[in-house]
Amino acid sequence: MFNVFKRKSIWISMLVATILIGLFAFAQVGARSTVKVRHLPLALVVNDTGKDAKNVVKKLRKESHKKSAEIKWVNVTHTSELTKGFASGKYYGAVVIHSGFTKAINQQTDYLKGKIITQKLAALVVKTPVAAKTAPFQQQKALANSLTKKTPEQAKISLIRQSRK
Repeated sequence: MFNVFKRKSIWISMLVATILIGLFAFAQVGARSTVKVRHLPLALVVNDTGKDAKNVVKKLRKESHKKSAEIKWVNVTHTSELTKGFASGKYYGAVVIHSGFTKAINQQTDYLKGKIITQKLAALVVKTPVAAKTAPFQQQKALANSLTKKTPEQAKISLIRQSRK
């Protein structure tokens, strides 16, 4: 059984296999880590006019004004224009902020506020059960119930990439 380990041909073939695997692994990792993307053009379509959508766009644009920015945002007014821009190579992907984005964010914020109020009220009742009978407690409970009555809509942002042919 140990005669296998005494043969030079087996050791040499194992050494060659290890070196080849190491070279291929190094080539793959090296190729991926050395690529630096700068000013990659991406389309930005904003179909919402609300405050939260404007804040998201403002933050995205602020990052792209740096010298070492990886993304260059290209304004596109409507999603129907994306196909033409992809075909011409004007941009390679798109971020679409759908209409109703701000409304959905506000609904989610209110829903979370209601959940937090409900948890705090439950903790208060455990500590001081008498507090549950007071008018302010009942008002807060009614507020929390009204905020959590309806499940909020999902704020929609789509990422679209150019399809390869």
